[in-house]
Amino acid sequence: MRKVLSPEELKRLVRICYSAESKTNALQQLYTVLARERSDILKDAGIRSAASPLVEGLFYALRRKYQLKDR
Repeated sequence: MRKVLSPEELKRLVRICYSAESKTNALQQLYTVLARERSDILKDAGIRSAASPLVEGLFYALRRKYQLKDR
């Protein structure tokens, strides 16, 4: 099943990927935001923690595809 993020949700996740103090911190923040606001994504993908390779894959995909304009 394909999940769609609103532009605002996507911007928030991209900002986390670039502004976190470390990759580990970014992964934790990504997971926390998704758990709080889009638990459907985590449930459908079988993601149970920030240590999931899928969260790391999301981090790299977001950084590869998007950049912040204010950077």
